[in-house]
This record gives sequence, C-alpha cells and structure tokens, in this order.
Amino acid sequence: MSADLFPEVLLASLYVLVPGSALCLATRAGVGRSVFTFLSLAFGLGFASVGAVSLLLASIGVLRPGILLASWVAGSAIALTVATRRGSFGRFSRGWREVAGRDPWATASAAVVVIGVAIARVMVPPLTAIAPTVTRYWADALELADAGRMPEGTLQWGTVLQPTTSKVVLNAFNAGASMLLGREVAVSQAALLLVVTVGLVVTGIALLSELGMPRLAPLGAMLLFVNYVVPHDLSTDLGRNLAENWGRLASFSAVLACVLALAIGDSDPSPETPPGGPGIRLPLVVVSGVLLGLSAGTHLVAASFGAGAIFAIAVATWIMRGWRPSSLLAGSAIIGLALVIGGAIIALAPGEMGFTGAVGADPYRQLRADLHLPPTFDPTRFITTHDAGAAAQKVEPLDVAGVAETFAYKVGGYNVLRVVPGEERSTLILALPTIAALLLVAGVLLVGPTRLRISVLWAVILGVIIFVVGLAFALHYEEFVLASFGNRRLFSYAIVAYVTVLTAAGEAALIRLGAGGSWRIASMCAAAVVVASTAVFIPRIVGREGSDEPWASQLALVTWVGQHVPCEGRVLADRRTLGTFEVIAGRAAVLEGMGPHIRPAVLERAIREIFGAQEFFADPEASLRYLRDRSVAAVVVTRPSTRSGFIGYAIARVRPDRLDRVPFLTPGFRNAAGSVYLVNGYRPDPSAPGVAGRPGFLCHEP
Repeated sequence: MSADLFPEVLLASLYVLVPGSALCLATRAGVGRSVFTFLSLAFGLGFASVGAVSLLLASIGVLRPGILLASWVAGSAIALTVATRRGSFGRFSRGWREVAGRDPWATASAAVVVIGVAIARVMVPPLTAIAPTVTRYWADALELADAGRMPEGTLQWGTVLQPTTSKVVLNAFNAGASMLLGREVAVSQAALLLVVTVGLVVTGIALLSELGMPRLAPLGAMLLFVNYVVPHDLSTDLGRNLAENWGRLASFSAVLACVLALAIGDSDPSPETPPGGPGIRLPLVVVSGVLLGLSAGTHLVAASFGAGAIFAIAVATWIMRGWRPSSLLAGSAIIGLALVIGGAIIALAPGEMGFTGAVGADPYRQLRADLHLPPTFDPTRFITTHDAGAAAQKVEPLDVAGVAETFAYKVGGYNVLRVVPGEERSTLILALPTIAALLLVAGVLLVGPTRLRISVLWAVILGVIIFVVGLAFALHYEEFVLASFGNRRLFSYAIVAYVTVLTAAGEAALIRLGAGGSWRIASMCAAAVVVASTAVFIPRIVGREGSDEPWASQLALVTWVGQHVPCEGRVLADRRTLGTFEVIAGRAAVLEGMGPHIRPAVLERAIREIFGAQEFFADPEASLRYLRDRSVAAVVVTRPSTRSGFIGYAIARVRPDRLDRVPFLTPGFRNAAGSVYLVNGYRPDPSAPGVAGRPGFLCHEP
C-alpha cells in the first residue's frame, strides 16, 4: 500500500473506532478486561453503529455528508459524555493495566501480532483489495450515497431491478465511507480492508483470551485470519474487501460480547465468585444481540454462524455449570433480540430479500420451462460455471457420507468441488484432524480448568451444528448453489472449532507447566512461540498477492472504456461482471449485475443474456443486430490468461485478435488484460434505461 494512502487509512480507522470506543465506554462493555477486548468491541460497535445511523438517514432520505458527519460527531460526543459521568475512563484504564500486569508477556506478544498484521497489510498493493464482488457492493453503496436515500431501483443486467435488502447495513456503511474516503474504488477498498483485517485479528485474540486462552490467543487468531500456510476461507477472504469480512467482524464481536455476558472468563472458583457461579451481565446481552442483529443486515451467512456460536456457548456453559438455566436464557435473549433487529432491518428496507429460490424448486422448474431447457439443467450451476453442458449433466445429490467428506476437505483447507484427480485424500487422512481434535477435547475435559472445558465443549457443539445445517441443505435442495451451501459457505467456519480446540489444548499444557510456580516461564515460552510464528504467518500476507499487474492492466482497460464510450453506450464483455464497469467506468454493461443464484426472476434474465453473448462471441460477424438491439457501443475481449483481478468471470473463450476481422468493429485499446473494440455507427436506444444522472454512475460524455 502506498504511503499516499495514509490519510484514507487514518480516516477509515477513525470512522469506525471513535464511535465504537465511545459506545464501549458508555455501556462499560468489557470493563475490567484487556485492551484487545475493548478494541474488539469498539471495532464491532463502531461498524454496527455507523451502519445503523447511515441506514436510518438513508431511510428518511437525508443521507448527506454534512448530516452524516453531524450525526457521527453528536453520537460520539453523547456517548463520551455518558462515559465521563459514569467514570468509565478510569475503570477501563485500570482494567487494561491490571490485565497487562498479570501477564505482560501475553499482552506484548498480542501487540506484536496486531502491529505485524497491520504493517504487512500496508505493504500489499491497494489494487489487490478489489474483487468482482467488491465492485458490486461498492456500486450498491455509491447508488445509495448519490441518491441520499434508499434507491427505488438499480440498473443491472440491462434493466432496472428492485434492490436487495440482505446487505443493506453494509451498503449504508459503505455509502458513508464513500463520502469520507472518495468513490475511487482501489483507495477506498484498500483502506477499509486494512481496518477490517486488523479488527478481525484483534477480535480473534480477544475471543480466545476471554475463552481462557490468553497466552496462545494471538497464535489462534493468526491461524484463523492470516493463515496462508494451510489456507482456508476466513484467511483468504481477507485478501479482498469482501462483504462477509464485515459480517464476520460484527458476528465475532457479538460472540465475544456473549462470552463476556456469561462471564466465562470468571468461571473458575475464586473468593469473589458468588455462590452458584458468576451472574449474567444484562448490558452485554443487549450489546451481543444488537451486534448479531446488525450483522444479519450485513451478511446472513456470517450472522448464521454467530447465532450458532452463541447457541453453542450457551449450551456448553449450561452443561458445565451444573445445568443452571441462566446461560440458556441469556443465549435465547441474544438470539431473540438479533432476530427482531435483523428481521426488522431486512423487512422494512425498500426492495426485496432476494431469496425466492430458497423456498423450493418450483421457481427453477418454471425458469427451465420458460427457457426451454432440459429438466436436468441446473441454472444455479450455469450462472457459476457459464457452461451449459456441465449445467445440464445430472449430478447425484450428496448423502451423509458425501457431506462428511466435503466437511473434512474444508477443515483441511480444501474445497472438495475444486479437487482435481490426483489430489484426492484418503479417508484416514481426511479424518485425522477430527480424530486429533477429539483426543485433545478429551484431554482438556479431563485436566483443564472450567473455562477451558467450556471452550472445548463449545467447539464440539459448534462443529456439530455447522455439519448438521450443511447436511440439511444438501439433503433438502437439488440446485447446486443451495445443495452445496455447506461446503461452499458454512463449512468455512468449522475451522473456528478446530482452532479453538488446538489453542485450548496448548493453553492447558501451559497451565500444567505453570502449576509448579513457573508461571513466568510458561508465559515466556508462549510468547516466544507466538512471536516466532509471526515470522511464518505474517510475511505471507504480502507474498501471496505477488504483482498487482493483473489488476493494474484491468484498471487501465476499464478506465479507457469510461473515457471513450458514450454515457448511454452499453459494454459487452466476454466476462460476467458484477459492478466493475459501473464503479470504474460509469457505464452499464450487458452482462453486469448481481449473481442472482437464488433470485430466479433475475436469474432467468441473466441466463438469457449470457446465452445471447455466447452466441455473439461464437459468430461475431453475423451478430451486428445483437449489438444494435442492446445499444452496445464497445465490445471487450479479455485475454485467456486473465484469471485474477476484478474484471469478472469468463463466459466465452475468445482470442484477443478474433474481433480484428469483424467489419463493424474498430480496435480502440489493447493491453495485457485484453482489447476494446468500438462499434461503428453506434446509436443510443431511447427505450433503454438511462445511465446519465443515474445514482451510482458518475458518467461524463467523452
């Protein structure tokens, strides 16, 4: 990341942490805990509060920079005033000093990890923060920011669609960020990615520490969020500023608040512990429920994980504390509050949720009938692969054994859908992580303190919940996207359970080592392991990205389109893009829009457009009428080697010079990413939805 981006990084950090810290102080969430617990809740509450306020302003049609700034300042000031009157500053500072004083080695090693991750993220080229999905959600945010309210329609797939509401909190948060950081996609996404990366690492440290693993929590956080040694989705997703990263930040913060509410870190007997165990902390129950509810308006998969994790921690605490109902009541209250908040946000926001396909197979059957496709054609597989032959092949549904195999592959850092012949693993190798984890669980349950026993039992229950939900989707649905939901999305979170068990076992060993009076030696050993591990994990944050040339050449190509194509001229690319041409070029593209996997009405239109584009690229000389009908002013052909970056997903394979011989196309631009051809005699179609002046499209005539 260039040093020139320092102002944006600073602004993005203040945007989140000022209101978040003020709310932590006002509510006393995490009082008496470590500075990392405080910062974790500050990240979560900061994102949630800014997103909620921005959403409220947009809902009443007054989302403007000045009003948002005034709300941000006033809200932070009010919270800080409440905190001052409650004496929160002194309580928090004393708590930080006490925690650091009890084990300075653990605090120092955690600080090394956080600082190391931040520095490594700064060194990554900013363009690499962009991905196809990143451009879609940034486009949604720009539309909201430009309109100053919830947009009534969004131009995607060549028509005006109802906006979706499933990520409305994130869109509102990003709309405010665009006002603060500017609408330029690379700068804004790089700054926001650094904030969410540090936030998740801090939250991982805080959560594992509060679950009873303060010495090895930094190692566990690296295994979860910056692990490119055995890559998995929670880590690799932090290479891009993806929506799910922000959903995870709010969700993991909600789980942390639940752990604090249940006083799991205080569950070992002490003179201060009241009879019957620690009490439930009601303010933290509210904080947890609010965070989880707002995460539902950010990313439903992340929120679903949070709900499962909170349910699991409530059950584990209930069992380990002698079957007392207080933890179950607290967990139920958190999930209930989250359902009310999340449901209200999604239901009241203008638009539609976009989950029509999840209600059953009938909409997909109707889609096949309307498009005259065979009964075996899976439209959700086609929109993923763009291969009609593969989508029409009959695929046997997964059984219990098949789901177990996909779960095991995911735990090992593999997506079974992408395993090629020769890379298969034997059943024993696939089962080894789970066998080892269960042995470690047994050991901790036998010799570990109460809070570690709660932690490993939580991990077991969480792993079972994730597997069972994934199994239910596989057995209930036939469509690729829904049937494979467990392997593709939910099983990514299983790594949380395994890392928790591994970290808890290591912490239990350190406790045994320190039981003879060697606490300082145990802490120093743990700190040495953590610091040494940073030399393995953190440099790979930079090394995995390599050169940013794929992004730079694609940016140059798309920017040229914006400089040379008329506002109302459509772009036809040999790739399905999500928001690339809208946010960078300010132009509409024929194949640009959301991935409508479970929105069958939009999916039908998308498939029609992809079929039409594939026919054009198969025989472009005979397809001038196709370009005229869609008001296409430019055709983009990417190089076959363009596999990374943000320009989109290939729908056809075309040689870069294939269109040089087409008489009605004129070569306009060519670089390492591909070629742009201008359509001779282009005329705008007055019946097509207008682009100039439309929110989200900053369009200037060339």
